[in-house]
Amino acid sequence: DTHKSVCIFGNSDRHDGSVEIEVSNDNTAWYELNNHYLPLDMATGDFGAQLDCSAKYIRLSRKNTGAGAEIISAIISAK
Repeated sequence: DTHKSVCIFGNSDRHDGSVEIEVSNDNTAWYELNNHYLPLDMATGDFGAQLDCSAKYIRLSRKNTGAGAEIISAIISAK
């Protein structure tokens, strides 16, 4: 695999904390990119970032520390 330019953006209905980026080459073993995270805009819940990545699979992870449900909408685009 070659490095791809990856753009990640979206919105959470909770406006605090951050969204973690996880990568995998087999869609089974997932690893957090410790040096990359997506801070949420405190006013809007929006987040976004662009990075170079050679992993075959990318997903977002969010720890829900609140008592209620959370809705996250996101797009991950690579080229």
